[in-house]
Amino acid sequence: MDHPAAEPPKPDSSPADPLPSPGTAEAARLDALHELGLLETAPEERFDRIVALARVIFEAPMAAITLIDADRQWIKAAAGMEAGVAVARDYSPCHYTVQHPGPLVIADTRSVDRVADMTVVGQGIRFYAGQPLTAPTGERIGSLCIMDTVPRRFTAGQQQILAELGQLVEWELAATDELAVAAAAQRALVPVGTAPVPGYELAGRCTPARRADGSYFDWRPAGGRVQLQVADVVGVGASAAVIAASVRILLQAVIHDSDHRRATSRAAEGIGALLGGTDTFVIAFAATLDPATGAVTYVLAGPGMAMVLGADGSHHRLASSGPSLGLSAAYGTAGEVRTTVVDPGQTLLVLGDGFLDLDADPDSQKRLDQTLGEVAERYRGGLGVHEAVELATAWAPITELRCSAPIMLDLDNTLVDRRGAFTTWARDFVAGLDGDSSDLEWLIAADQDGYRPRAELAVLIRQRFHLNTPVPDLVDSLRHELLERIEAYPGVLKALETLVEKGTALVVVTKGNVAQQMHKLRRTSLLRYSPQPVISEAVGAKKPDRLLFETALSQAGYRPEHSWMVGDHPMTDMTGAHQVGIRTGWVSHHEAWPNTWVPEVTAPTTKDVLEHIMATDIPR
Repeated sequence: MDHPAAEPPKPDSSPADPLPSPGTAEAARLDALHELGLLETAPEERFDRIVALARVIFEAPMAAITLIDADRQWIKAAAGMEAGVAVARDYSPCHYTVQHPGPLVIADTRSVDRVADMTVVGQGIRFYAGQPLTAPTGERIGSLCIMDTVPRRFTAGQQQILAELGQLVEWELAATDELAVAAAAQRALVPVGTAPVPGYELAGRCTPARRADGSYFDWRPAGGRVQLQVADVVGVGASAAVIAASVRILLQAVIHDSDHRRATSRAAEGIGALLGGTDTFVIAFAATLDPATGAVTYVLAGPGMAMVLGADGSHHRLASSGPSLGLSAAYGTAGEVRTTVVDPGQTLLVLGDGFLDLDADPDSQKRLDQTLGEVAERYRGGLGVHEAVELATAWAPITELRCSAPIMLDLDNTLVDRRGAFTTWARDFVAGLDGDSSDLEWLIAADQDGYRPRAELAVLIRQRFHLNTPVPDLVDSLRHELLERIEAYPGVLKALETLVEKGTALVVVTKGNVAQQMHKLRRTSLLRYSPQPVISEAVGAKKPDRLLFETALSQAGYRPEHSWMVGDHPMTDMTGAHQVGIRTGWVSHHEAWPNTWVPEVTAPTTKDVLEHIMATDIPR
């Protein structure tokens, strides 16, 4: 990935998650670490796989997952160094990595005074990059790091890859069982939005046959080109989705390498680190598109299908590069890099092996080839990418295996009782100031159900109660103390679990500060059902702006009319989604509907709305 070089980041000075005093914050961090029960435990394959992959991707001699205790580091997993051991807390810079939310990159350890005397530096380590790891409740409890014996540059693209590997570790930390990890991995495999490519359109769809599948597609810009991936992990059990997430990161890291032989060699080494000792293999299409020329450089490993449909009614299949990834060593080849060109008016269509497996007929590929050829003939003049996706999906004969309609979900007062949490906080706050019921009523009204900016509310509170407390301190109190009272509504988690088991994609779409909303999602265990929420601060728009809903639609990979939005606010949630063409489910909380148009579903609680959607729109 060709990105400009990134300077070693300075300690993050941006606002972090609201926290209590330093002593209390460290105590909470240690409680979260100890709750995981991973200290003093033996190495595990689920973590070993990630550090082995990191070592290959970054071509670093050492990679490790460390957990930072009160006075020591526990090396939970490592490649190139010893694992399953305790070392002093100041053994490596991982001690500093947990102190701020962003990655810690030290290009030359000898040039940074605070780490120059550390043990690993004395042992010859000159480069360090660490990604902080958070517990399910949001505390930073460890680091995924790579180290080298020579100074290095670490690009912005490499930092992003390290962050994605860190997310794999966090899924493992958060999950209570293997299937939960796999479900989180599967949902996160869907790309967020489309890569803007001048002169080209992109569209894709993934229809997992089970809650956790090993299929995915991906696209992303890279140095003026576009990376494209379609892959299927062929394996038994829930681990297929987790391996697929790892494969995506690996291919993303190596596909940009201009030395094609080197790229395929690195990919083979990484696949070996992931799949060694198993019967699993990967069928993959990995390519780079040059928008200026239409040139596509690709590897098609295994029996997948890629085809160019011409505007003149012609079609041709792309040649295979060799056996599936993971089987290459047995066949004595790492796969041949090939090229093709997609000219104006042509459509490149790539189908995963799982799609072809939907039909047990051994002649299914031949028949599909013939069918798509007929499609190309029928759509002379060019077939749009959205039409191609719809036609290909419609061809699949086993419709009950498709994902049910995705559901977008508001967070505050839909999934979590934000109103109740604020009322509880306000009651305690007023009581502490010897206020009365009128003060409580005023404070609840002034909050405007969370829509009033926190700083503005803090100013009003100072005036009402004649306080000398600085506004920033009041804002911190509002945020932190409210977060500690947030709970999911009764029945919500069970309903979401049922939807995920049925293959439904869930995307939380919420307004607010990223750190605050993510804390709510972690605290309530909702993040496991929607690992890639759409948050207004990150998108740069607020509901009812259609951009938030369109971002969520792109993430789910569906069109508006195939999707649902569930929320409590008639304007920001319901009208916003309705204007985009999304079906709506209103959580009324026993209020009357105020608009002239009517949502498709109305019920007093979120649980009731979700159960109605499941009863009418979700395959059994």
